[in-house]
Amino acid sequence: MANQPDAKPEAVVVEFTAEDDPQFLKPDHDPHGEVQALAAHSGTRCDSCGTYGQVPTAACDEAMIRDVDLVCSTCG
Repeated sequence: MANQPDAKPEAVVVEFTAEDDPQFLKPDHDPHGEVQALAAHSGTRCDSCGTYGQVPTAACDEAMIRDVDLVCSTCG
């Protein structure tokens, strides 16, 4: 989309993942510390439908810096 004065900036579209997804679970052999995948994600809601989940922190930062919505793949 070309930059038009009245055009709404495009939202950052991400896949929301549940906290109980296997990538976020601590392994049985090492129950201490923070799981690397969880450390790189933030819990947030879709700005359109309110779905809650884990998304890459970088995507949250991008949406904040660009001052646009962060939306799930269903809404985007």
